[in-house]
Amino acid sequence: MKKIKIIRIQSRIVIGGPAIHTRILSEKLNPNKYQTILIGGTNSADEKSLVDELVSKNIDCRIIPEMGRDIHFYDDLISFYKLFKIIKQEKPQIVHTHTAKAGALGRFAAYIARVPIIFHTFHGNVFSGYFGNFKTKIFLFLEKILAKMSTKIIVISSEQRKDICERYLIAPAKKTVTIPLGFEWEGFDKKSKNGVSLREHFSINPNKKMIGIVGRLVPIKNHRLFIDVANKILHRCQDQFHFIIIGDGELAPVLKQKCKALGIADSITFAGWQKVNKNLYQEFDLTLLTSNNEGTPVAIIESLAAGIPVISTNVGGVPDIMKNYSLDYLVGRGDVNSFVEKITLHLEKPLVVSEQVQEKIKKYYNFERLVTQIDELYHELL
Repeated sequence: MKKIKIIRIQSRIVIGGPAIHTRILSEKLNPNKYQTILIGGTNSADEKSLVDELVSKNIDCRIIPEMGRDIHFYDDLISFYKLFKIIKQEKPQIVHTHTAKAGALGRFAAYIARVPIIFHTFHGNVFSGYFGNFKTKIFLFLEKILAKMSTKIIVISSEQRKDICERYLIAPAKKTVTIPLGFEWEGFDKKSKNGVSLREHFSINPNKKMIGIVGRLVPIKNHRLFIDVANKILHRCQDQFHFIIIGDGELAPVLKQKCKALGIADSITFAGWQKVNKNLYQEFDLTLLTSNNEGTPVAIIESLAAGIPVISTNVGGVPDIMKNYSLDYLVGRGDVNSFVEKITLHLEKPLVVSEQVQEKIKKYYNFERLVTQIDELYHELL
């Protein structure tokens, strides 16, 4: 039986939800049925590449150096040409794109190359919190054109489907299918080999409650809000809390300077990229998410699966995750005071994530369900 060839395209193969998603699909879809080529762009200096890890798993991973994060006419034109050339050479039955840049260049190249089936997965969107009004309108216009070129649009939460189909009118409901993310929980639950805790490594007082945030240090994640919340909490009860930021990014120097200016640098640790697993989250007493926009944030899913409570901004697909726990711990975008209020209440009466909630999260966001749903969708349209 001849294998079905898939070209899967992602803007940058770096730490984050989209790369977990594309890695699982590239590795776990039945290798006797599918042949997958994963194409990605170049990561910036402050992003942690996952390419070596994918290659070690025998995934056919190809990099287009010109396909970066930012919009650059000349580089994007070269990226488009290279994508088109690979697609014409490989002749896939399916091209499946992920994330905005790859979704635009990849779908257009696949359409021009007459690929029979074209999918795009929205992991989030760039229509809120990224650009000004004029640029946003241009991107919306382009996405509506690209949606017409797509066989199906995949969204990863019901809230995101409302955005795509009702709020932004990018694609009709009949052309859209909801397939949530999936994770390999066995690896997540394994104990760390080195046995060194964050508290030990960064000399954090073991008697202080630790509040953490996990993610790239970029504007959309709004770590400024995290620091503003920390500032208010620390000035109210400095002896009881320590804050820790897991991740790196372009805003790291600015955020560190902000902490110094506020006089709280000793109470906020910038830990950089760390091996994220159950052990890491269980060192937190509380996980915050302060983003201005999200698709389905991995940090919330992982934190709840590890049994650690979450307080988050009410954006994107966040409510779809938090409904498994409690919608009471959602706050408005940019609302410092609500964050402070809920953290203070947590101090008085600690929040708890039951074992039932942990198992519910792991069962719903499971890679086997994800792979089955994608396989069924491919099979149906083939």
